[in-house]
Amino acid sequence: MFGPPRDREGALAVLRRAVELGVNHIDTAQYYGPDIANELICEALHPYPDDLALVSKVGAAREADGGWIPAQRPEQLRLGVEANLRSPAVERVDVVNLRLMGDEGDEPSPEVSLEEQLATMVQRCGRPYTRLTYPRRGTAMAVGIRLKFAGGTQQQYDTVHQHMDINNNPPDGLIFHSAGPIDGGWGIIDFWESTEAFDRFAQGRLMPAVGELGDRAFPGPPDRKEFPVYNFNKP
Repeated sequence: MFGPPRDREGALAVLRRAVELGVNHIDTAQYYGPDIANELICEALHPYPDDLALVSKVGAAREADGGWIPAQRPEQLRLGVEANLRSPAVERVDVVNLRLMGDEGDEPSPEVSLEEQLATMVQRCGRPYTRLTYPRRGTAMAVGIRLKFAGGTQQQYDTVHQHMDINNNPPDGLIFHSAGPIDGGWGIIDFWESTEAFDRFAQGRLMPAVGELGDRAFPGPPDRKEFPVYNFNKP
């Protein structure tokens, strides 16, 4: 979406009718328009129904002609979150997604590593008036697991991910999962309820899958680091 709709009143009517019919999840972003999508949502639906979830995203910006450019430096991500609170007139959004440029054929931004982007998001979205959602409820504390697969690719990641059927059978103890390209390979950052939960998954599912897939999987074992997660919020 770029620029205002040809029929503003029609767009507002569509939003109101969608909610009347039971829609309770709206995906939006400040850079849709820019600002136009959030302004329409606010005008049509504010004050929002209690069960309406607004889901937004950051990590990109628009050029004057509508083209997409990365906005993935820490200060840009923080400003993006603020804009997605301000333009729809909310104190928090239910989910903030991080868009990694390259999804539509562009090269990933070389300016900021995936780890730095995720650290910024966790720090910013852990504040009280923003919340994150996770696939499973965990304890108040968690362990972060960072994996680096040297020479790994998205195709290898997708192959392993699909082989384990993660979407339909998520591992016990997983709170948050992210993955993306990094310098020299493929990176993963997870939050787990405990180190033991991750080890059970790695030994029982991940490494057997890598062994079964052979050359179609990652070329070798990952470099692994752990870190304590002291601040994340769940609904």
